[in-house]
Amino acid sequence: MTYSLEEAKFQVRSMGQNLKKEGLMVGSWGNVSVRVDENTFVISPSGTSFNSLSNEDIVRVNIKDGSHDAGKVPSSEYLIHLITYKSRPDVSCVIHTHQPVATALSTLGVSFNDIKRYIPEGMTRDVTILGNTIPVTSYQFPGTKDMMKAIGKAWKKNPEACALLIKNHGAIICGEEARETFYIVKMLEKMSKWIYSSIVEIDEEDLKFEDAFETKYRDKLKWAKDNKEMLDKYSFVSRSPFLVRYSNLGMDLEAYIDDMAQLCGGVVVNLTGKINQSFLAKQLKDNSACLLKGKGAVCVAESEIEARNLCMVLEKNAMAAYLAKKYGNIPPIPEKYAKEDRKFYLKSYSQRVKDSKK
Repeated sequence: MTYSLEEAKFQVRSMGQNLKKEGLMVGSWGNVSVRVDENTFVISPSGTSFNSLSNEDIVRVNIKDGSHDAGKVPSSEYLIHLITYKSRPDVSCVIHTHQPVATALSTLGVSFNDIKRYIPEGMTRDVTILGNTIPVTSYQFPGTKDMMKAIGKAWKKNPEACALLIKNHGAIICGEEARETFYIVKMLEKMSKWIYSSIVEIDEEDLKFEDAFETKYRDKLKWAKDNKEMLDKYSFVSRSPFLVRYSNLGMDLEAYIDDMAQLCGGVVVNLTGKINQSFLAKQLKDNSACLLKGKGAVCVAESEIEARNLCMVLEKNAMAAYLAKKYGNIPPIPEKYAKEDRKFYLKSYSQRVKDSKK
């Protein structure tokens, strides 16, 4: 199935907004594309919230050579959409997500075969659209041709699959039409919860990611009143389930997903013992977050939205790290890649700030 140009743009906006409503997208981490014809697809632009998109913002991309509308910047991950359309001429929609539980599963670096064995009795009908295998790609630095090649290789090896896990990064889902593709995204997260709860031996109900939104908000960092730089920042004290669970381990939180590496680098320190406000302020002067043993995490950012997004990303990473510890011998993202992730994010973030002031 293909769509007219205007229909395709509408579907991109609509699905992106619905992904956010369903809790399957944080900030601008994730992208949506729809095929217009055999040579063209349209995709969400780089670094823009779906809530503020118009049809004029959506970018046309040529499937053959990757060229795109002049004066517009497609999602930085447009290459993984391009290789999917090239590899899968049968699909008309591609959604790339960093959805919480599927992303956590990706860190294990294993494909899940015979997934029917994880399905609770009486629930088979919902997830049959996934088939019986969820493949995983190797880890590659995000947005690169290496990641594109890894995904192309995975599609070639699994031509019947409709969803791939991208190691330490997220998932990519494809379908014959937009509504079907969005449904597959939801079913992938449902199946991921069943697999996760089976490995970690926790109740599926404990994987409700919306709990990460239940944070204690502080307007300003009043406890950092002597630091002018900190006074302009916002903070959340997050007591979301996996941040509390992981902080109880007394271990520093290493980056298992690219999102955390971008926002925090390779490690978020877990502070133990008695911590006074002054010490906490010093820790957060050069770091965007820290864990408090048994209490969760403090997240600091330039705006309320960014502080909230940081809390959610840390919850996802804690979920992934907790799974990795339970599964055994699963390493975090290599330090050099975590540093590159952080460097790339800071460069692109500072550019967006400059652009917003023009």
